[in-house]
Amino acid sequence: MPRPIRNRGFFSTEVRGLEAALAEFERYSSDVQTNVKDVVADSASKISTNAKSKVAVDQGETKNSIKPIVFNEGYSATIGPRLPKGWKAHWIEFGTNPRYTKKKGKMWNGIRYTKGKIAYTGEMPAMPFLSPAFEEEKPGYISDLRKAMRDPL
Repeated sequence: MPRPIRNRGFFSTEVRGLEAALAEFERYSSDVQTNVKDVVADSASKISTNAKSKVAVDQGETKNSIKPIVFNEGYSATIGPRLPKGWKAHWIEFGTNPRYTKKKGKMWNGIRYTKGKIAYTGEMPAMPFLSPAFEEEKPGYISDLRKAMRDPL
């Protein structure tokens, strides 16, 4: 402990219970971290389940490929269709523009193409499933996260 030197304005102080306070702060910090990780994992799971219920396709490939992945030591998560089974999820979520094709004198899907003609082959409207699931969970996630930060014990 430094000695007070009066002519230089140097003073000595002593804090009682500093070790206990630091240990309590560390415990508080650990509890908050655990609570935040639990909130992230729980919300990721809820978004995944909700997105699976919203997929508007008959096939189960896209639905079964939606999975949450928690990373960054539990502080972050991504939820979405995983490859290889989720390869067409972006078309379902966002839709497609009108599509045209040009084939000379061939038959394709019951459409006869003649020389130089371009045929309209359709478009797919957007049928979002992941965005609505996220938006539905967002208010609950934010309130749970605030509670986890405020009430660690």
